[in-house]
Order: sequence, then C-alpha cells, then structure tokens
Amino acid sequence: MSLVEEREIIRVINNQPERLMDKVIKEVPYTLKINGNKIVNLVCTPEFIEDLAVGYLYSQGLFNTVEQINDIKISNDNSINVSIDGFVEKKLNQTIMTSGERSFETEDNSYEVLKCDVSLEKLMPDQIYKLCDKLFEVSTLHAETGGVHNAALSSFEDNFYEFRKDIGRHNAVDKLIGYCLINDISLNNKILVFSGRISSEIIKKIAKARIPMIISVSAPTDLAIEIAKKLRITLIGFVRGRKMNIYEDCGRVDVKL
Repeated sequence: MSLVEEREIIRVINNQPERLMDKVIKEVPYTLKINGNKIVNLVCTPEFIEDLAVGYLYSQGLFNTVEQINDIKISNDNSINVSIDGFVEKKLNQTIMTSGERSFETEDNSYEVLKCDVSLEKLMPDQIYKLCDKLFEVSTLHAETGGVHNAALSSFEDNFYEFRKDIGRHNAVDKLIGYCLINDISLNNKILVFSGRISSEIIKKIAKARIPMIISVSAPTDLAIEIAKKLRITLIGFVRGRKMNIYEDCGRVDVKL
C-alpha cells in the first residue's frame, strides 16, 4: 500500500497563488482486537502493522511475553486480530479506547520494577547531535510530506538498528518496540532517537521496554521529567544544531559543568 497520496492544492507565496499537486501522507484506521475483543481504534501510517499491534499491546500491559501470541491476522476490513494465550478480559477495562493519548497506569510502588538502572558507555555531545541529524536524513517520507513522526533505535556506537515513521508519535515508538519483541532484540542497551514531544506516556512506554535513554528534537513535559528521574532514564530534548537540553543525565552523557 502506498504511503503517499497526491492532492491538488493552491500554494500562496508572497500573496501570489499557484495551483499545483502536492504529496500528503496517507492515514488509515485499523481496529485492534484480542481474541475477537475490540481493544482500540488505531489511526496510523499503513506499514509495519503487526509490529504496531504487538508494541501497542505490550506497552499497555496486555501480554507479558511474545510467546503468548499465537497468531496475528489482518483482515480486508482493516481489523487486526491478535490471538493471545492466557488473556484476561478484565484487562480491557485498563485500556483507553481511543487513538489519542494512550497510557497505562503505573502506581508509585511499581516504579522499582520499571527502573532502567543499567550502566552504559557515555555518549559525547557530538554523538547526540549526529544521531538527531541522521534521524531526519533517513526519513524521505518526512522530507516529502512533513506529515510523520520519526523514531529510531540506535546503539551507543551511533548505529541505527531500526527506523520507523508514522503519523502518530506513539505509533512510531510502538512499531519499534513490537519489531524488537517479535525478533528477540534486546533493548536495554539501545537509545530511542525521536522527533516528537516526550510525554509521560512515552517515558512509561520505553521504561516497560527497558530502553534506558531517549533523545528528541522536541520538548518533554514536567511529568515525563519526573518519571524519568524515578526510572533512571536519560532524557534529552530540544536537540537542534549543536544545542540540547539534558533534563536527566543518569551519568550517560559526557559533559562537565
């Protein structure tokens, strides 16, 4: 399925109108189900749909290990049915049935379980700038349409393992997490390089996946910073040019004051 459509527009530059064709990103709705039970309506860029389903359900706490998944079927009506062993239907009440800001609840006494207290090689500032530059260099779809969020997983040696883009910032992260779960790729030594706002939901999502560091060109929220401190997640935002804001360091960035 194509990810881009062409639409006729009127572009105005210096009050001079011009009629032309422009590329816009495709947006497709899917209905996600577990064992036939509707979980959520997802609106997304139509690629890596299985990864999206797995990453979303895992981040919502609706399964614990990928071995519980028997099958994933995508129907012609854009429904995604995931067959999960041992799924308890009462968990449906813990899921927000919308495609907007989606989150799972984390009680204060469970933060120790999600803490990313791993020791990793320190990143130099130049490495961080390079990773964010690379994020947009590899996103041809963003260059064409300006309509997607970008997310990539990197090692601490500047190598991208996987890259995903989507109209939804949550979706882009879920697609990465789902891919790694399905392919048994460890995340506790990776960095999430991101184009979107860092909310508390994003921090909880990467904590559950055991990703210890997030770098974004955008801003975090105050609650995201608070949770990052509790969970020992390195949080860096507003990486633009050769500038950045380090909101939580955790000893993983090589800077000296």
